Amino acid sequence: STISGSASKDGNDDGDLASAKFKYMWGIAAVGNNTVLAYQRDDPRVRLISVDDNKVTTVHPGFKGGKPAVTKDKQRVYSIGWEGTHTVYVYMKASGWAPTRIGQLGSTFSGKIGAVALDETEEWLYFVDSNKNFGRFNVKTQEVTLIKQLELSGSLGTNPGPYLIYYFVDSNFYMSDQNLSSVYKITPDGECEWFCGSATQKTVQDGLREEALFAQPNGMTVDEDGNFYIVDGYVSTVAGQVDVASQIDGTPLEATFNYPYDICYDGEGGYWIAEAWGKAIRKYAVE
Repeated sequence: STISGSASKDGNDDGDLASAKFKYMWGIAAVGNNTVLAYQRDDPRVRLISVDDNKVTTVHPGFKGGKPAVTKDKQRVYSIGWEGTHTVYVYMKASGWAPTRIGQLGSTFSGKIGAVALDETEEWLYFVDSNKNFGRFNVKTQEVTLIKQLELSGSLGTNPGPYLIYYFVDSNFYMSDQNLSSVYKITPDGECEWFCGSATQKTVQDGLREEALFAQPNGMTVDEDGNFYIVDGYVSTVAGQVDVASQIDGTPLEATFNYPYDICYDGEGGYWIAEAWGKAIRKYAVE
């Protein structure tokens, strides 16, 4: 279902869900109670969307970030700026989700950063920049570490850059990249290996992990059972239709999406999706 926004409504208007307007979005974070934070690329800003309050509010104007990381208790959200010195912010429920600057990465990481992921300790914020540098930032001490430059063939995307999630089942990280049309497994010490997809076959194909193909894999999320969900710029095989870019609500087979860029799981059976071209917040509910 469409929660707020529409491809035909371009803007930054806050207000109730029906009248709010969005622009191209890169990231989304579910923080409980039918509430999400959405990270907007065009006219950059962070928007707070509350279904229960029927309200959209801008909480961080001027900030350009990709996929954020959410703590397990959903009390804090972390994000790193896409470019420049990569400023690090935390958004806390206790402060109404207003941003607090907690540091920056500096000049070591000159590539674009499209996503961040917390490890099990929730003390380290991991990321991969578009120059293949795998690093981490300590949210308590502000220590910045370059772990390793990933050994990968081909160039990573820069708009916004590779997406990253932490997978609690095997304590590794998984990175998707639309330039390489693939997903890779990364160990905490930076060893990288192919997981699924193909850089030479940019198409959509279901099947076993070794057989599955993607056109442009973007944001990822994982549920409590360890199932991966990946949004592709052109398809979602749980919901959506291949090569159909529109906004139709309905059952998974009826629904269509308009360039979904990121997805997050709220822990309550709901999958929240930020659409880029569609300029909307959508929700897929498992019932």
